[in-house]
Amino acid sequence: MAAKLSDVAKEAGCSVTTVSRVINNHGYLSQKTKDKVFAAMRKLNYQPNSLARSLQGKKMKLIGLIFPGITNPFFAELVQDVETTLFKRGYKVILCNAGQNKKKEHEYLRMLQANQVDALLQGLTI
Repeated sequence: MAAKLSDVAKEAGCSVTTVSRVINNHGYLSQKTKDKVFAAMRKLNYQPNSLARSLQGKKMKLIGLIFPGITNPFFAELVQDVETTLFKRGYKVILCNAGQNKKKEHEYLRMLQANQVDALLQGLTI
């Protein structure tokens, strides 16, 4: 089972509020406290819940890409350049290969909307 914020707080010997402040880099925290929280996060393999963060109005930092075929050299190079640029800006990418299939493309659109991506980039058919 995935570690929760309360598990990290218990492991680090601090409050849930303190863990949240460390994760969000909010307010003054001593380096010792930050180190304890980060060590607990690593030990428990804790990952912040992206859905919970999005419900609080925070960005997911997630971009959806839908392309008609990633084996096309044009799209392959474009996807690589887009992903590299977005990663440098702190975003992660979900890549969807629609394969020139409209039904598949609509399914991906619904899935990306359900995951509340911050933006969607859709490749055009050549």
